[in-house]
Amino acid sequence: MARHAGLLPRPAVPGQRPTLVAELRPGMTPAKPTNGLGTGSSNLLSCPRPGRCIQQDRVTSSKDPVSVRPLVRFSIRDRILYESLVFGLAHSVDKEIFPSVYSYRWNRLSFSFRDPIKMWLRMQKAASRHLVKNPTHYAAKTDVTSFYESIHLETLTEDLEAATGQVEWVNKLRIYLDSFQSFHSAWGIPQGSDASGILANLYLLPVDELLRRRGVRSLRARNTILLRCPGRA
Repeated sequence: MARHAGLLPRPAVPGQRPTLVAELRPGMTPAKPTNGLGTGSSNLLSCPRPGRCIQQDRVTSSKDPVSVRPLVRFSIRDRILYESLVFGLAHSVDKEIFPSVYSYRWNRLSFSFRDPIKMWLRMQKAASRHLVKNPTHYAAKTDVTSFYESIHLETLTEDLEAATGQVEWVNKLRIYLDSFQSFHSAWGIPQGSDASGILANLYLLPVDELLRRRGVRSLRARNTILLRCPGRA
């Protein structure tokens, strides 16, 4: 059973399944990445069985003065494959996400993300309006440390199956993510891809639900949460 209360399987959205995932099969054997034109892409010729290899470079970027954030640079083919797997589930996932979440929101009509800048500005305006109307309230910001690399695939798989009802499709994505972890000796899901943001939204849904049940008004962008609460008199 999934850990989300009230989540029901939903039918697949007709016409929204890309065909590229037909290349993905159980027993994928990751290929060792090679440098490609200085862009971090991998040499597709290094994979003896096209469509069955994960080709990515793992890099780090500065998060703050003392820590770094692990990122993944996909080859073009593997980026298309990963995004096809996730985007095929995006519409069903997004219907479960609360309006208080402003990052990685899916537009089913254009089959793409809503404008991230506009969504960020909407979040800022919503926070400002609340504080103007409630001058005695405080706003506190928090986030989840090492969030993407802490995502548990078994739990994520259960959540996706409950939210979408597309068990076979979710299993294809699970095969890909298992290979990603095995190849990089990593945990969680790839960081640096917008497709991962869709999965992250669903994974944090229990947090959004808990805050709502406790009567805490909140706004969220990625793994950063803005809490709004009354101050002391």
